[in-house]
Amino acid sequence: MDRQISALVAGVAIFGIGIAANRVVQDRTNPTVVSAKALPAEGHLETKSARIMRWDGSSPEEGADRIRETFYRSIPTISLDNLPGAQFTAAECGSCWISFHYTYKSQEYAIYGRCETGSLDSGIKKSINGTPIFVFSDAVGWYDKDDMTYTCLGGTPDGRIAVATEAMKRTSKLD
Repeated sequence: MDRQISALVAGVAIFGIGIAANRVVQDRTNPTVVSAKALPAEGHLETKSARIMRWDGSSPEEGADRIRETFYRSIPTISLDNLPGAQFTAAECGSCWISFHYTYKSQEYAIYGRCETGSLDSGIKKSINGTPIFVFSDAVGWYDKDDMTYTCLGGTPDGRIAVATEAMKRTSKLD
């Protein structure tokens, strides 16, 4: 019995060391995320109103149509077609926000949009293809035309950048 407990303790210790080593490697490869703060409460667009619609499916176009039926406003179809391996999984909206959900490299991501400005200003400002983005330890956000704010949550820091980079190509295109 003592050997089993010792083996269990050793296994937990090795697992913990592996997690710590992974964090050190990740911190070196993405120092911006390490120094970034978490997305502030006002940046969580999905909390601005209760969810009123969710549609699960594999077509971002159909998901956007479902949001439009509920939301009664022009919104972009946020398709990540040019991001290899990204798969659309769901669309949601509240009375004042929209979201598109994806899996990418076995991680889940959500892109939220809402008509507002200023909620991302506390992030670390960077640029992707000339568009300013705001990096947080748990999100990437950007401002778009017509005072729209978008945030990408979930997954990994590098994955959020990849998803946001592709999504930014679509968010300015209202349907």
